[in-house]
Amino acid sequence: MSKHKNGYWPKIEYWTTQIRDEVFNTKKPELEDVVYFHRKLNYFLKKQAELDNSLTVYAIKAFS
Repeated sequence: MSKHKNGYWPKIEYWTTQIRDEVFNTKKPELEDVVYFHRKLNYFLKKQAELDNSLTVYAIKAFS
């Protein structure tokens, strides 16, 4: 049984929410925070793409 039953989708949802909250629910979003959340999100998007093995190499490189 896989360690990641739902893949990395819970992590992707979490980091997407973090970015959204920082950008839209903060009077003055901190760029440093947004960049940090973006890096985390990209990491888990790549991991999910590896699990799915459905994205082309070009699409995976686009996440970088």
